[in-house]
Amino acid sequence: MDGFWEGVQYYNQAKHKNVQVLGWDEKTQKGSIVGGANAFTDQTKGQQLATNFVQQGADVIFPVAGGTGIGSAAYAQSSKKAVVIWVDTDGCESAAQYCGVFLSTVFKDVKGSVQKAVTDDASGQFSSTDYIGTLANNGTGLSPFHDFASKVPQDLQTELKDIQQKIISGAIPITSKAQPK
Repeated sequence: MDGFWEGVQYYNQAKHKNVQVLGWDEKTQKGSIVGGANAFTDQTKGQQLATNFVQQGADVIFPVAGGTGIGSAAYAQSSKKAVVIWVDTDGCESAAQYCGVFLSTVFKDVKGSVQKAVTDDASGQFSSTDYIGTLANNGTGLSPFHDFASKVPQDLQTELKDIQQKIISGAIPITSKAQPK
């Protein structure tokens, strides 16, 4: 969530805008979190959070919540009042029924990291050092825009790639204290 929050702050500064993040504050590390035993599967709570955010003016919802996020996607689909940025695996592949509301996905390349571990082990090059997916090693990033590709201007898509490279190079610093080292 810190990365999303920092991205909005960067956008506001670069574009002289005042977009607000609802549900998370990097500075306080507080936000809207579904707790309890069903924290990652409670679709009703996901739908409730999405409803609350839209009632506060949100038009993009970023549910970092597994199955709970499906409730957010279902709300976005039925209400037609918001789009969703999905997480972990390309939402248009993992929850294809909601592809029409998935702006993009912040993916984790689990498949690639597992494949690398197996290949490294088979070649005798396996390392027990922790693997951390980053933009630089393609362990994380944005999935294609799928249904939104024609709605996201090419110059914005190019700008996002430029921003990614600037994050990798350190030209755009990431300040989250929660980021892996």
